[in-house]
Amino acid sequence: MEKWIFAGLFISLIVLDAVGDGLRDRRFKTVAGIFETLLLTLLLGSMLFFQTLYWPVTLWPDQFWLLILAYAVLRYSLFDVIYNLVKGNFYLFTIGNIKLFDRVHNKIINWLVNKSWIGEIILPPKDIFVFVLKGLALVLGFLLIKWSF
Repeated sequence: MEKWIFAGLFISLIVLDAVGDGLRDRRFKTVAGIFETLLLTLLLGSMLFFQTLYWPVTLWPDQFWLLILAYAVLRYSLFDVIYNLVKGNFYLFTIGNIKLFDRVHNKIINWLVNKSWIGEIILPPKDIFVFVLKGLALVLGFLLIKWSF
């Protein structure tokens, strides 16, 4: 049961963040502010809950790092898809070029597809590769949550 609480919390945080960013980019700033407020409320409330009631008893440091990694992997797999849907860009695997993570990600994907042996195997565009990578990240995120308990 504990692992599903963390999975639900992580997915809720990712969805609220992506929806807020997508709405802000569509110029719905007031509604985006509501989603950001919900995000911060959920984040702070969950931190207080886990720190006061849950953390001291059952969560060990190794589990903590697995959960942090699970969140990062789930965010990688879900954020861009949700953001693009909310923004109205139905080309779901569009990745920006402003944030440092997005620029590094694009460079790595371009290198993998164009200059490595992976590019010889993959004939479709790099978006298929990103789709598969994000799908694997989604599975890995849930496995990390499962392994942490």
